[in-house]
Amino acid sequence: NDFISRMPKREINQWLSPTLQKEVSLLKDIIEEIDDEKIRNLLLLAMSKACFDASHVALCPGTTFYPFREKEEFWTLFTNKVIQQFNDLKQIQQFGEYGHSTVIEDTCLNAGKYIEDESVSFIITSPPYPNDLEYTRQTRLELYLLDFVDNMKDVQRIKRKMVKSSTKLIYKDSDSENHIKNFQEVMDISDKIYEQTKDKNWGFDYPRMVREYFGDMYLCLKEMLPLMKSNSHFLLVVGDQTIQGVFIPVGDIIISMAKKLGYINCRKEIFRVRRSTAHDIPLNEEIIILDKGE
Repeated sequence: NDFISRMPKREINQWLSPTLQKEVSLLKDIIEEIDDEKIRNLLLLAMSKACFDASHVALCPGTTFYPFREKEEFWTLFTNKVIQQFNDLKQIQQFGEYGHSTVIEDTCLNAGKYIEDESVSFIITSPPYPNDLEYTRQTRLELYLLDFVDNMKDVQRIKRKMVKSSTKLIYKDSDSENHIKNFQEVMDISDKIYEQTKDKNWGFDYPRMVREYFGDMYLCLKEMLPLMKSNSHFLLVVGDQTIQGVFIPVGDIIISMAKKLGYINCRKEIFRVRRSTAHDIPLNEEIIILDKGE
């Protein structure tokens, strides 16, 4: 019952029914007894996915809980996930060696501490969108279940390292916005959102969120450029956004920032078009392609 006792009581009860809490605790105890670390971690991963799928949560819109929605049985979900993992690994292993991964638990803004200059051939990532989604909230169950955090102070430490795509990620000492004051398109959007929200007493500073978000993205682009080899590529999947009816062309702004930093052949391809029930504005999801020259 370790993760249940550590996770805030209100949250654990939002996520999991009392019966499911007991079932997941039992399975985690059994898996933790496995000596082989690789197999243990593989089964913990399957357990966390099955637990999430059996929980009350739905991630659209935001983080929403439906305690009375019928879900598939936890043990069935877990069993099917393990079978899927087995079949995936069997499929991959017919091709022999399949590479090595290194996980760095830090912000992208510190990438230069771990990666040598001019050593990266290709970067692909899907950063957050400026949509006010707080991702430690969406992953709260897995954070506790898989022992990444012990308490809310640990959660706060993670939040402070994240790209500020949510008003809940902005702190008094946040200052990334200072790096994009010369990008007039960002400042204009921030001003328009302020005009739309200045009479609302809700405590959500969306104008500052937009400035901090693009400040973080600017710093990320700046951090990656010296790490890239000549003629290498940087791909980002980003999505346009609206806040209080104000349109934010995220891809175009990132391309503008990249050009000023020295990237070349900056371009975009439409991946899909999203539509919202709240407005009629089509929102492109795009692949931004940035190159480094000679």
